[in-house]
Amino acid sequence: MPFWDPDEATALSFDKNPSFVNWTNIGPLVSGSPFADQYSKWRLIIMRAEIAGDLSDRILPGDFVSWAERTGIDLPTGLKNAVRAAVQRIEDKESIILERESLRTEVENLRAELEAARLSEVSLNAGERKSLMKLALGMAIHKYNYDPAASRGSAPKNISDGLALKGLTLDEDTVRKWLKKASELLWQS
Repeated sequence: MPFWDPDEATALSFDKNPSFVNWTNIGPLVSGSPFADQYSKWRLIIMRAEIAGDLSDRILPGDFVSWAERTGIDLPTGLKNAVRAAVQRIEDKESIILERESLRTEVENLRAELEAARLSEVSLNAGERKSLMKLALGMAIHKYNYDPAASRGSAPKNISDGLALKGLTLDEDTVRKWLKKASELLWQS
């Protein structure tokens, strides 16, 4: 349970099931049963701890175990282990939730940066694109002896290698593709 009432905390501290061991069932037995008498006293201590503010009216299991340990009250080992495991799962879940929120924020920031980068990219109109293609094709023909009519040649590889020497990467096939497009565009117009 996410929280306990005083009867549940009392029953669990005796390693008993609160569905059966509770004040409704135990209260009438107080004068004739040592267990009922002990249960009544322990229940009163828990209720007074609530009044004093040491425990809340909705007793959190982790708070109850900590309070019992601080006051020197021995609880069943199984109860302490179960509560600690549950608290650890809650802490793990909370850290996962925090990490997920952090990642969401990071993704949103990256999306915003990407959108800003897209908006800042220069978009070329048809005339500008044609001019850049002329420039690239002219340099390829003049500097690298590119022959637009040849089906294969060394110019695209030489251009790719030359770019690599300057720290720019563009593979040979990409160079070939763009030179071919430039040739088609410029000789068709």
